This record gives sequence, C-alpha cells and structure tokens, in this order.
Amino acid sequence: MTFLDISPALKAQMPQLRGRLVPNQPLAEFTWFRVGGPAQLLFMPEDEQDLSYLLAHLPAEIPVTVIGLGSNLIVRDGGDNAAATLSEGEKSFVCFLYFYHLLRGSVSESDVTSDCIVVFDDPVSSLDSDVLFIVSTLIKRVLKEACEGTGQIKQVFVLTHNVYFHKEVSFDPNRRTTRKAHETFWIVRKVEGVSKIIGYNYNPIKTSYELLWAEVRNPNRSNMAIQNTLRRIIENYFKILGNVNTDDIIAKFEGKDQQVCVSLFSWVNDGSHSAHDDFYISSDDSVVSRYLEVFHRIFKKTGHLGHYKMMMGPEALADPAQGAVTVALAATA
Repeated sequence: MTFLDISPALKAQMPQLRGRLVPNQPLAEFTWFRVGGPAQLLFMPEDEQDLSYLLAHLPAEIPVTVIGLGSNLIVRDGGDNAAATLSEGEKSFVCFLYFYHLLRGSVSESDVTSDCIVVFDDPVSSLDSDVLFIVSTLIKRVLKEACEGTGQIKQVFVLTHNVYFHKEVSFDPNRRTTRKAHETFWIVRKVEGVSKIIGYNYNPIKTSYELLWAEVRNPNRSNMAIQNTLRRIIENYFKILGNVNTDDIIAKFEGKDQQVCVSLFSWVNDGSHSAHDDFYISSDDSVVSRYLEVFHRIFKKTGHLGHYKMMMGPEALADPAQGAVTVALAATA
C-alpha cells in the first residue's frame, strides 16, 4: 500500500523544521512486535523544540500518532493503529506474547539470574485454531525448558477450560497409560460452592474423538459397534478436519475392499443418525477384520498414516496385511 506523498507540501509550510519527514515508511522496524505497514508520513524530530514546531504548524485535518519506542503499539498492514479494532482474541494473544517474552525477566537471557515458577492461566479462552496452535507450541517450549533444566524456569502450571488446547499442549507420543515422572494432572471442580482438586496419575482429559480411537484400540471391542465407530472417525477426520474428496479416496480401492470403503463413506454422507434399512451389519469376526484393515489402508493411501499411528499408539501394527488391525500388549516382570 502506498500513500500520497505530502512531505513536500509540509516542508514548504514549515521552513524551520529540522527533523526528517519520511513518506510511506514501514513501521515494522519501529514497533516492539516488529509488525506494521507503512505510515503515510513518519517524522523524526531533532529535539523537543522541533517537535513543538511541527505540532504548532501541522494542519488540523492531519491525524498524529505518537510511536515513541513502539512498545505499546500494534500497527496493521495498512498502517493503521490496531488498538481501537483489536478483537478480544487478538488482545489475549498480544498479552500472551508479551508475557511469554517477559518470562526471561530481561531482554537478554544472560541478564536473568533468578529462578522462577510460571503460571499460564487460561491463555486461549477466545482464540481461533491457528493461534491456539501457536500458543500451545510456545508453551510446550517452556515446558521442555523446565523439564530439561536448561534455564531459570523450574516449574510450570497450565490452567485451562479449553479441551482442544489441553490436548495440544499435553500431547506426548512417548507417554504411555500413566503420567511421566515430571508431570501431574489435576481437575478442579466446584461442588456446592466448594472447590475440589482431584489428582490423576494419567491424563484425564479425553475428547470424544480420542474416545472413538480408544474403542478401536480396545482388543475387547464390540463387533456390533465397531463399524459405526470407524465411520464416526472417518466423518470427523476426513469430512470435517481433512476436507478431502471422498470419491477420490474410494477410487484408491478395488473389489470388496472398495465396497467396504464405499459403505463407510456412504454412512458419512447420510449423516450420523440416518437409518439403513437395506444395509445388513454383520458382527462376524472376518467382516470386522476386513473393515479394520480397510480403515487402516484409508489413512495409508491418503497420506495420513502418521495420524493413524499417533492415534493408535506405538504398539499398533504399521501394515496389517491380513485380518484385523491389532494392538500388541507387552508386560514386564
């Protein structure tokens, strides 16, 4: 974006002006957050008298914004001051970033000498999904530093009402059924006006999507319900999260496997609560095995095998050539 250059006209009106007038100056280099589009005109006075001279002779119709050191200023790409138009989510994100960078206690890490305990209190209460991911990634850096003991942060508390944020920030592919030695999980509940804190030796927060995968991993799963469980997982991931063309996925299969794939995605297209009077659901082990195998191959053929492995856990077979997708259970003496 380029503004009309008004600096020649202003210089003609103010011949005693000594400071610099810079047209269309990007403000990113002058703001603390290093973001911001161009100002129509940037004035850098020589001293207080020079600034007073400008303000005394500047036409009233030209608005003035004081930048100062840029520490309390957010400029949008169009050069506008964002203070008056920030949403609640944007304000929360800015506050979080400010807090995150002040965790060091100084501009340079070498100047920090005291240990600290960090508390993040509901940092994503009104943020969109992109910002939620950024915030959770930054907090995980702080958690990693505390675990490794590489800095001054010795302990971290994360409080949240947001299940999806909790899922992101607490995800650890190496965590088994119980918490790690450096972790604690707590749920705070208010019962009849009294807050109760309940501790767990495992991560107690599960989304409905995770519970569906837990049913697939369960070796004692119900054969009558597993096909519906697979359908709901596919519905959530590919239709809502993945946003892919189901016909393209079905075309990757042949023969009976394609019929199985069609049946899964037909349920998706009909909706979660549709009746299927002409569709017989068999609970035979061999039929269930074929459904589980096709389910696995759907993720593999679409390039989403990483998600499948993450949700099934490290014990899941990578490529079940025959029969059901199985989960290996190991026990140590």
